[in-house]
Amino acid sequence: MAAVQLGMSLGDLGDLDGAQAAFQRAIDSPDSTAAAWAAWGLGKVFAGRNDSRAAMAAFQRAVDSGDPAVAPQAALELGLLLRNQGDMAAAGAAYRVAINSGHPEAGPKAANNLGNLLADLGDADGAISAYRYAVESGHREAAPGSARQLGYLLQERGDLAGARVAFQTAIDSGDPDQGPPSSQALGDLLASQDDARGARAAYQLAIDSGHPDAGPFAWLGLGYLEEGQGNEQAARDAYQRACESGHPNAGPIAAFLLGLVLRDQGDAAGALRAFQLAMDSRHPDVVPGAALKAAVLLADQGDTAGACSACRIAIDSGHADEGPRAAVILGMLLSGQGDIAGASAAYRHAVASGHQEAAAMAAWRLADLEAEQVAPPYQVVLARGVDDQLASVGESSSEVRAAIGALASAPVPAGTRRRRDPVLGPFHREAGGCHITWTVGTFDRTVLVMGISR
Repeated sequence: MAAVQLGMSLGDLGDLDGAQAAFQRAIDSPDSTAAAWAAWGLGKVFAGRNDSRAAMAAFQRAVDSGDPAVAPQAALELGLLLRNQGDMAAAGAAYRVAINSGHPEAGPKAANNLGNLLADLGDADGAISAYRYAVESGHREAAPGSARQLGYLLQERGDLAGARVAFQTAIDSGDPDQGPPSSQALGDLLASQDDARGARAAYQLAIDSGHPDAGPFAWLGLGYLEEGQGNEQAARDAYQRACESGHPNAGPIAAFLLGLVLRDQGDAAGALRAFQLAMDSRHPDVVPGAALKAAVLLADQGDTAGACSACRIAIDSGHADEGPRAAVILGMLLSGQGDIAGASAAYRHAVASGHQEAAAMAAWRLADLEAEQVAPPYQVVLARGVDDQLASVGESSSEVRAAIGALASAPVPAGTRRRRDPVLGPFHREAGGCHITWTVGTFDRTVLVMGISR
């Protein structure tokens, strides 16, 4: 075993070449116990060099030794490498070797790892079983994390009582990494069961922990709870604290929800600040909704330019719901400003989205908008040279002029309307023995008389 101890010492000092040589001498020795430990040590050396293939071979040799002390630990290490290589079946088999060994250290750790692997593969039953093994072991490292994950799975299954027990187990462990997120998860669970008092206590525990993720999400959950309880000021305070946390996920969500609360309280300025904070986060799930809500508020305040800008943010996000809705609002705003081309483009964007609600509304407004563009009255403009042509028709000129004047109230002949074209025509008619030709500009509402001939 002296060679094994030397190899471990050299490995700790960073002398991997020396450690490898020492472990190899032990492997080549007749001492089977030393050889097993050396194979495990050699696996660690190769893993440190990122030589996964050699490391797995060494760990497998240690597993095959059957040594009750080293084989389970080697199986645990082998499982980790195999999973990293994407060989889930082999990784699961290696973890089960460690679990079945009953080893007090490797077994619980392998059970936790196996639970994670099976959960990722969608095998909830297998994951629950593995997590339970780790939890029941009471292992100081493996049990808390397994209890937390077990809580999530049981909650998804609808076993809320079991989930509460699992989360509480993780909390009671005092683990600084697993306890606070479990407190926050327990708060969410209790809130869903209308246990406001219990939820507040659980959230506060997560908040007091100072955990960088659980704390902000606990503030968020607390705000949502207080809002549901009708405690608007408490909700505002909690959302504000989540915003101030700077958390990249909880913060933007809280800013959006804070904006909704302030809007409903009539604080438009505060709501706009909150929505702007949400938009500035660039969070893909929050920006579209915040932009749309801001657009409505800005429009109500008469800030059409700001509202249009917010609408375009929602549209450009590509969000399946908020984007089309924003396009409809943008179309309405641009139409009100006389930007018919821009309004039509916005409405067409909403129609093309296929959104059930927004597309139908946009199609109706687009048809209405385009119908307005071919409705009288129109300005009649004579092209260059048409005045001379009128003078040349002699006694028929008064009849021709009357026909041209009538175009202001009836610019498009019945049955020939093409509503989506910016320019309609050319159209033709006879009057006073003359042939009149004209076009209609739907956006500038102009009839252009192009020529008169006999």
